[in-house]
Amino acid sequence: MDKVGVHPTRSAMNVLIGDLCLMSSKEGSVEKVKVTNTRRPYSILVPNMGGNRAAIQPAVEVFSAVVNSGLLPSTYVVFRLMSELCRLGNTREALKVLRIIEEKKLTCVDEGYSIVIKALCDHRRVEEAGKLFTKMLEIGLKPKLIVYNSVISMLCKLGDLDNANGVFEIMNKNRCLP
Repeated sequence: MDKVGVHPTRSAMNVLIGDLCLMSSKEGSVEKVKVTNTRRPYSILVPNMGGNRAAIQPAVEVFSAVVNSGLLPSTYVVFRLMSELCRLGNTREALKVLRIIEEKKLTCVDEGYSIVIKALCDHRRVEEAGKLFTKMLEIGLKPKLIVYNSVISMLCKLGDLDNANGVFEIMNKNRCLP
């Protein structure tokens, strides 16, 4: 758009990034599988839970271009992008998006932390989740119940009950009831 002298609006960027995320989540969502170990071969449709990691890349590129031009998409679109990146297992890119919204000092940073911490816990990346959780507490953000639950659950699954109990105590101290 910049090459032809047209400047995008925030609404146009919201629609573009949102639709690219939607395409990513739908692309490859159903695959045909041929079943041949029967008397009569047939095809069935099965969900493809892995998704297509390459399909989200255009949305990330548009997001970067939008941020570089001085615009910032709506919080809904930013969360949608981060959620899709996390769903595809691309937490590094989601962390980059989180850093960008953190630099812009947006009020939606706490929800971004929640999305990324939950994804890191789901993938059992203990150190990264712990660092991000600690940073969230240090900068004065109040974690949501889903963040506490994710961190405690991850630590329990890994057998680290002492740290899980420590997080539970922090949770009670911050008056976030289970």
